[in-house]
Amino acid sequence: MKWVVAYIGVLHMLAFVFFGIGYTSDARGYIDGIGRFAAGQVSYFPPGYSLFLAPWWLITSSYPGALAVFVQHVCMVLTLVGLRDIVRRVVGEDLATLALFITGSVAPTLFLPQMILSENVALFGMAGAMWLASRAGANGALRRDVAAGMLAGLAGLARVVPLVAIVVPMFLLYRSMTGTRDAAIRTARMMGAGLGLMALCASWHYANGGGFVIAGGAGLHLYNRVVTEQGLLNAREPATAVFLTRMGNRPLQDVAHWDVLPVLERQGMSYADARSLMGAVAMEGLRSDPTGFLRHSTIQSWKEYAAAPTLEPWPSGTEPIAALESPVPPGVRGGSNAWWSRSESVFRQLWRVLMWLPVLGLLLLPSMRERLVFLALLAVPAGYLFVTAQVEFFLDRYVAAVLPFALMLSTTPLSVLKGLSDRRYRDSRAWSGPGTGRRNTLMSSGT
Repeated sequence: MKWVVAYIGVLHMLAFVFFGIGYTSDARGYIDGIGRFAAGQVSYFPPGYSLFLAPWWLITSSYPGALAVFVQHVCMVLTLVGLRDIVRRVVGEDLATLALFITGSVAPTLFLPQMILSENVALFGMAGAMWLASRAGANGALRRDVAAGMLAGLAGLARVVPLVAIVVPMFLLYRSMTGTRDAAIRTARMMGAGLGLMALCASWHYANGGGFVIAGGAGLHLYNRVVTEQGLLNAREPATAVFLTRMGNRPLQDVAHWDVLPVLERQGMSYADARSLMGAVAMEGLRSDPTGFLRHSTIQSWKEYAAAPTLEPWPSGTEPIAALESPVPPGVRGGSNAWWSRSESVFRQLWRVLMWLPVLGLLLLPSMRERLVFLALLAVPAGYLFVTAQVEFFLDRYVAAVLPFALMLSTTPLSVLKGLSDRRYRDSRAWSGPGTGRRNTLMSSGT
């Protein structure tokens, strides 16, 4: 186990040294969010990832991005080790270590920490909360539950979705160690701490005149999901009627909110009013066909799970940001592109097989030990992607935040088959042993 952790640590150190810092246009919002939150202003993104970045911007003005990325690599290694500690209850020590080796070697877990993305904090918060919840013993249970809730709350502040998606997994994990009533109490206690942290941030915004909210982009994300992707519009509703009048005959299917906002603003609408109108349009469209919306979300959840995320460890689609420039000379990084390309290609092929192994484990559930622990781990990607599909359009990157949970369950079918094989061997020994002894006794007596 120690050698595998050392191997993963070396891989992450090499990725940190030989790759630049990857970031998208979202990075500017994350960085600007540091100052906006300090001033009590509501940002487009929730403040969780900005709060994670803030200390590194305070420590150094030279390479704060590199320091943030280094910490993200450390967090990823800790995440994988923590998940291995949980999954060993399901598959045993050796297969848990094999799962750790597989999960730590693939491109998404290796390159996600090299990027300025809130998925890093979401993953660490969810995994950390579950690791704390898996700790046995009555002593310190309250402290562990509160700490788990704070980590879940931090994950929720980074992307909101994790705090909703973590409820069922945490209950199942608590239930694997205690009764239903105690599991419900501990889950409520954990959720109370997480919601309390989010409420503190919302109160800070409220105290500064920004409203009791943690972010300002929720309605726009829902617009992307309902209108841009699914094309749900109800022209008979008031907000949609106004919206369609302002948009004229422009196409709306597959047109994201960042392309629609400028059109509304050119007509004299403020950003806040346009954002509010688009959020109302999305809600009216959702209410027009809730069954179709739910069906589309379910299908999209599976598409997200089956996607192999492409994570590029260099700037993509945005203007350069000086604070995110890497101190590594470009010449040294040049040869690393082949490593990235090969790793991405190998993972895309592997994921076609690996993605089915947790599903196969679910089919083998009756023969599994620690079934509730398995279900708790599997419920994280299932819940996270399903909730995401309600509020976001399809993007292959979204699965990156929960991919390690699925990959750590990849050895579950092997564990079940090994258990069945061992059981048959013990049964055969138990059946043949007494019979053989009796035959020998009869033969020695001359019967």
